[in-house]
Amino acid sequence: MKIQVSEFIVRYLERLGIDTIFGMPGAHILPVYDDLYRSGIESILAKHEQGAAFMAGGYARASGRIGACIATAGPGATNLVTGIANAYVDKLPVIAITGEAPTPVFGKGGLQESSGEGGSIDQGSLFRGITRYHRLIERTDYLVNVLNQAARILLSPTPGPVLLSIPYNVQKERID
Repeated sequence: MKIQVSEFIVRYLERLGIDTIFGMPGAHILPVYDDLYRSGIESILAKHEQGAAFMAGGYARASGRIGACIATAGPGATNLVTGIANAYVDKLPVIAITGEAPTPVFGKGGLQESSGEGGSIDQGSLFRGITRYHRLIERTDYLVNVLNQAARILLSPTPGPVLLSIPYNVQKERID
């Protein structure tokens, strides 16, 4: 039976033992939020994405489990930087999930696009030095490999933050 990528990601988070996620909804991450609502993961609304990243780090530190935060594309993602940098320095297992503009508008100045194409903010470069792993998931054919690599890092003896950015249209795709 086919399911949406957004649901697959939420189910994967549940399999990792994630029961709480901190963040702010926004247009480019709504499919994931819709599936979070139907899941067993508690979604805690932050007043600002930076706070969500720090809450995820605090959760990881206090519980010894994976902390999770979520934000929309563009400014939502860039607002995570300071909290994710803190998780990196402290080697905390934090997963950040961000939305992204649909792939067909990459390089065309789409709203909140941060693909790095056409003069847009390059989210990958922004997070490169403060994550153990980051990936823009533009296609579904390597989704499982990306999630497994993120899990290996989060569950390793020396964890650190990982960031997965998923374009809106990819979140809506259906996979087996």
